[in-house]
Amino acid sequence: VMHLIDLGSVAWRGNLVSAIFGAAGAWLVAEAVFTVSGRRVAALVAGLLLAFSKEYWQQSVIAEVYTLSAALAALHVLLLARWGRSRRPSTLYAAAFVAGLASAHYTLNLVLVPLMFIYAYGVDLRPRRVSRYVILLLLTLPGWLIYLYLPLRSMAEPAMDWGNPESWHSFVDVVSRAQYSDLLVGAPRSLTWFADRLRVFAPMLAWEFTPWIGVGAIAGLIFLWRRDRAFATYVFVAFLALSSAALIVPNAPLEYHWIWTGTPYWISAYIFLAIAAGACMAAIQDRVPLPRSVIGLVAVLLIAGPLYWNFQYNNRRGDRVVAGYAGTLLEGMAPSAIYFGGGDHTVFPAFYLHAVEGLRPDVLFANRYGYPAPETYAAAGEVAPAARPSEAEEQRLFETLIARTDRPVYSAVPREAAGATRVNEGLLYRYLREGEARREVPQAPAVPEMDTRGDWSNELVAHEMLAARARALFDAGRPAEALDALDQAARYVHGDKNALNNLGLNAAEGGQTGAASVYFRHALESDPHFPPAALNLARCYLLQSTPDEALALMESLQAAGVRDPLVDEMKSAALEARKGP
Repeated sequence: VMHLIDLGSVAWRGNLVSAIFGAAGAWLVAEAVFTVSGRRVAALVAGLLLAFSKEYWQQSVIAEVYTLSAALAALHVLLLARWGRSRRPSTLYAAAFVAGLASAHYTLNLVLVPLMFIYAYGVDLRPRRVSRYVILLLLTLPGWLIYLYLPLRSMAEPAMDWGNPESWHSFVDVVSRAQYSDLLVGAPRSLTWFADRLRVFAPMLAWEFTPWIGVGAIAGLIFLWRRDRAFATYVFVAFLALSSAALIVPNAPLEYHWIWTGTPYWISAYIFLAIAAGACMAAIQDRVPLPRSVIGLVAVLLIAGPLYWNFQYNNRRGDRVVAGYAGTLLEGMAPSAIYFGGGDHTVFPAFYLHAVEGLRPDVLFANRYGYPAPETYAAAGEVAPAARPSEAEEQRLFETLIARTDRPVYSAVPREAAGATRVNEGLLYRYLREGEARREVPQAPAVPEMDTRGDWSNELVAHEMLAARARALFDAGRPAEALDALDQAARYVHGDKNALNNLGLNAAEGGQTGAASVYFRHALESDPHFPPAALNLARCYLLQSTPDEALALMESLQAAGVRDPLVDEMKSAALEARKGP
């Protein structure tokens, strides 16, 4: 699609493709409501309610995958609704194929497959048609063939070759999301675990369309039940199943950035909520004898709620926060630099400018996949391993590059390397070898108050820019202004433990141990057993001559089951400090 649209930048076209699929999903939902109700106004309301819902709208104006998965799910629902009225086998078989395609594109859509069988049985009530159900199951399989494109595309050596899925092992790793398996395992699931997640996500669900429309959706389900019990049951169970899958399958911590990352998982469920809300409008048209003008006014009022409420979150006009940061980050590096990122926001925007827009082709993005790329091993004179490198392997390679090459090495987060001195340079850290002079670069400019629009990537960027300014101010001997910049940075990160830990490191490097301790304590508020912050706070305690507090902190980590040699070393250091000189 992007190749057919010769307008704007590639990034703009990527956003436009999401908008096109978002519009398609809204239209398909409208068609489904019209199919079951015969009411055009109700269909229009359903489609626009979905279009203006908070998360769906947000994903429709950025380059992401969710609107395509929603459009496929909506097409599947529309085909089922039409089959329920026509009983044409070809329509049901088409729905089965689309269900497989939707599931292959977005794994949580797998829920749609068994629900399709249940709906087909509920409509037909002829269980002896075993052959039909076998055919339906077989027709869901071809959609999964889209995965065969992965090794074919990988063989073309694209700029971003995630997981290099050309061998069977790497192919399985990519398809199974092995790199993110920790986010599926996490803490043990329990009723308390489920209740905690429900407490966090239920209010977000309520405000997705606004709560009063949620109440209307319940009324719409009652209307559907009276008109078509099989379809009403299908809509209700599908919403419940997809919501439960979005709630239960991911198992990331209930921290701000993980919550923000997890909200798009609900989009397929919102399709069914929009259908139920559209059915409510159909019920008003059927049951209440109102003039057309009044019906039109009711429809406008229903649509106006989420439109007004969610516009403030999803208006991306003039949003250049990340683009400006990425350009500054790239331009600030010395020629032929090797760059180790420290999170998506420090890698992907800059890599887009590098790989697509041709900015700074001399820079090597060392760990653009979250682990070292093969080109990084080549720069060190080594061959990339077949298995995905670990964090320890990445650190080894980082140190090897500093020792073996004369290329400038940068990182977005502080690292340690024997024989190298870490210095602040622009928005990044640079690692100087022995005898290598520090480069004269412009100091980090003042950072104005930014309209981050509640976007976590924007907020992280604001945090990074303010932290870099603080480091420059520490270097310039202006600690009071530096601490003020760190405080401003902290306001953008919603208590994120990693960001607060980094701010603590910035303060400690500036000689402000007391301020550093405060940031480390704040980092431990969301996760009392977060080893990096606990170890850094223990170091502060030792510098402040309070070894008992350092010892207690390390013992609490051990009691919580943290097994880390650094914890043992810090505990030993605290015991030595207690003995005194």
